[in-house]
Amino acid sequence: MLWSVPFCFLEILPLGNALSIGDGILMMQLCQFNRANAISRVDPTVRSPRARLLAELPAKRYRLLSGLGRAPRIGDILVLDQGFTDENGLPMVLAYFPDIGYGSLYEAEVYESELEDAPPFA
Repeated sequence: MLWSVPFCFLEILPLGNALSIGDGILMMQLCQFNRANAISRVDPTVRSPRARLLAELPAKRYRLLSGLGRAPRIGDILVLDQGFTDENGLPMVLAYFPDIGYGSLYEAEVYESELEDAPPFA
């Protein structure tokens, strides 16, 4: 069974097929390589979790990925990636704002409290 996380694929293996530390490092490197090379090629056919942005984000929590220079706006529908916690233990998520086609306009670190469920896919 494969679980897909945007830009990274993880294989769930039976207990008898444990990976060595070297294999784990290689998988992490491949994941990082895939993430770095796929930011501009987000596949719109993959149905990743989405959420609507409810708050303005400070510039230190987003990075523009497009020459359009489009900053995050309240109401943007974001594609959610990896969850994590900030230095105070508050839940956050790495999110991307998809462009038409396979690109993303920006990536952002967003607190879960700054998001709401997005409408269902059409």
